[in-house]
Amino acid sequence: MRRGLAGSARVIDPLAIPQLASAANHIMLPPCSALWALLAPGLFAHTVFGVPAAYGPLDVRDFGAVGDGVTDDAPAIQRAINQAQQVSALGKPSGPSRPVYFPAGFYVVKRTLEINSTHLNESNHQLALSLRLYGDGMAQSIIVAGAAMDAVVRFGGYGPTGGIPGVTTNGHTIESMAFNAAGLANYSVAATAITRSLFRFADFSGARIAGLFLGYGWINDVLECYFTGNLVGLYLDNAVNSVNVVDGNFEDNYGVGIIVNSGAMVR
Repeated sequence: MRRGLAGSARVIDPLAIPQLASAANHIMLPPCSALWALLAPGLFAHTVFGVPAAYGPLDVRDFGAVGDGVTDDAPAIQRAINQAQQVSALGKPSGPSRPVYFPAGFYVVKRTLEINSTHLNESNHQLALSLRLYGDGMAQSIIVAGAAMDAVVRFGGYGPTGGIPGVTTNGHTIESMAFNAAGLANYSVAATAITRSLFRFADFSGARIAGLFLGYGWINDVLECYFTGNLVGLYLDNAVNSVNVVDGNFEDNYGVGIIVNSGAMVR
């Protein structure tokens, strides 16, 4: 019998959501999923004390996201991401990056969420701040594809090709939430060129190609993440270097758990 999110401690029944009902194979969690649902909010919720409101977390609900498993929350979430990554008119950081918080819920997105590259442009201006996305736990805060797309979440940047140097995006964090491609997206999360970033306590599921794609870059950590119901769980490509994969759980992926197409020092 398949283990579905419907068995977890939730208010919303995912099987009532057409996209999830049609892709039930892609939303399985390990046997402890009910325990995760109960413990995750207490273990991984991030209350920020003593931080000025101007620099505190951005709640996606304040930008119009609903998280009811029906409403297309992509525009609202994108507005929150854009504000969190804003730099000053001079292209300099105007303050610390503000984390983007996803309260418990199912956030349907019908287009890819774009995380802007942090690199410097030709005028030596930083294009965007590093970003942190977090929720109430991987069994509580879930972004799910509601239409066909390349990736549920995509980081800006590109790897080197044809003698042209690559441009990486740097210093991002994703933790305590889930990304469900629902059989509609090629990737749950894709980063073509990324460095010094952290993926922790996250679930990547239901992708037609790979749950998490990491391309050109170095010093990235994938810690205690779950990869379920993808063709490939974790896909590493294009001179990826120094990737630490620790305590990952790979379950019911249809191809293989991890592919390293080219790279070095993958541990």
